[in-house]
Amino acid sequence: YLDHNNLTSLPFSFSNLKNLLLLDLGFNNFREIPDVLLLLPKLETLTINAEAINSVPFEIFDFPALNEINITGRNPKKFPLVSDFEKFFKLAKKNRFDKTFIILVLDILKYPEQLFELDFEELLPLLNSGIENIIFKTLNRLEEIIYPKYCAPEKGDNIFIAGKLLIPKAKLKSRLSESGINFAYKLDKNVTHVLLSQGISIFDFNKFPDIIFLTENMLNAELSKLESKIEENQILSAEEYISNLRTLLHSDLEDNVILALQLLENFSNINDFLTDLLVVF
Repeated sequence: YLDHNNLTSLPFSFSNLKNLLLLDLGFNNFREIPDVLLLLPKLETLTINAEAINSVPFEIFDFPALNEINITGRNPKKFPLVSDFEKFFKLAKKNRFDKTFIILVLDILKYPEQLFELDFEELLPLLNSGIENIIFKTLNRLEEIIYPKYCAPEKGDNIFIAGKLLIPKAKLKSRLSESGINFAYKLDKNVTHVLLSQGISIFDFNKFPDIIFLTENMLNAELSKLESKIEENQILSAEEYISNLRTLLHSDLEDNVILALQLLENFSNINDFLTDLLVVF
């Protein structure tokens, strides 16, 4: 426990502490992670001041046993990357992200504008970062790339959902079903569309070159269009129903008129037929 000591560096002799499990360097003045810590193979828990990780170094992911980092003196305005870094560190350790992906995410954290220089294949993995800010910007950027060559899902298509949805999955499945679109449970040759959402597992999409990608925002927009068309059709059907009833009412056959009157007993908009009924009477 070496907290609150105004430390800015550690001596090389620290490398002799081969069995050290926990090191508390909190509330000190380190400007970066001391290199000597890389020589501690059993270090599991590290506490250090926020200034040391504000530059988000890759080296900290190289600590072989390290699985917990605690940050002291955190200030969201002064050190905006701290929370995102902590979250990404845990996720990277848990999922064993490779070095290339870790460096990419750390670069985007430090220089967010780089995200807009990436192509589709480079953007996809960023949905696994676990960092909401990066995921949100990535989805927006993916939409910009997808829209020019986008084909909306239609009745009979199969949509595979990759990632965590913002709306309940059951609700989306119900909307898809009502629109005649199928919900795919695995990625295969029958899948026509892949829905990209909040945090996905990296799939080998290259095996299915004909798949059309869309985001949750895009799918919601398309479903709203389909649902409005269904409502229009239902209105049209109601108008056709009224027209058929009028035909029956004005029929020369008494049975048709009686059938129309029976149907009208359960018809809610009876006022629409008052003139017709007067004529029939």
